[in-house]
Amino acid sequence: MKKLMLLAALGAAAIFTACGDDSSSAGGSDPKCEVKTGENSATMVQTVPGYGTSETTWKLEGDKILITYSDFPDNNTEEDAGELTADDLKKMAEAGCENFNKMSAE
Repeated sequence: MKKLMLLAALGAAAIFTACGDDSSSAGGSDPKCEVKTGENSATMVQTVPGYGTSETTWKLEGDKILITYSDFPDNNTEEDAGELTADDLKKMAEAGCENFNKMSAE
C-alpha cells in the first residue's frame, strides 16, 4: 500500500514539476526525464525546453523517506519508509520518468 501511495505521489510530482518555472536553459527540443541514483536515493530529473530542469529526490534516511522538490521546496516532506529499499525508490523514479516521457510524446 505504501508503495502505491508513493508511486501516486511520484506521478503527481512528474506532472507538477513539468510545469515548473526554473529559468535555467534547457538543451534539446523535446522534454525528457532521466533517473540518477545514489547509495540511498533516487532522483527524477525532468527537462522541459523553455522551462528548464527540475528534480524530485527520494532519499532513505533511517526509517523515513525524505522527498524534496527543486521547484516546490515548500512541498518537501518525509514519509515512513516501511520496508522500502533504495532499489524500490529507483524503480518508482524510473516508472515516473516512463510516465513523464510517455505524456511528453503525446
